[in-house]
Amino acid sequence: MRVLIRPVIKVLENKYLCWVGKNSYGIYLWHLPLIYFYSMLRNYVNLSNVINITICLVLSITIGATSEKLLGRKSIERLINLVKNKKFAPS
Repeated sequence: MRVLIRPVIKVLENKYLCWVGKNSYGIYLWHLPLIYFYSMLRNYVNLSNVINITICLVLSITIGATSEKLLGRKSIERLINLVKNKKFAPS
């Protein structure tokens, strides 16, 4: 059984997959608006579908990871501090 589990654990502990997992919510939130706005701009720029998909993917990952790092974690830390300091008590 251990022989079968080790490769799975090795894949799941991959640093790139862990990074995607930590930033997945931010990427998820940004991908649809970016695809929508990029599809409106696509009418003015004549590029192949592969390039269009690549641009949307890179923008989604970049903006999603940045917003998750700047906004998401700070908001969670603030909420934790409020609860610890008893300035906010959920009912």
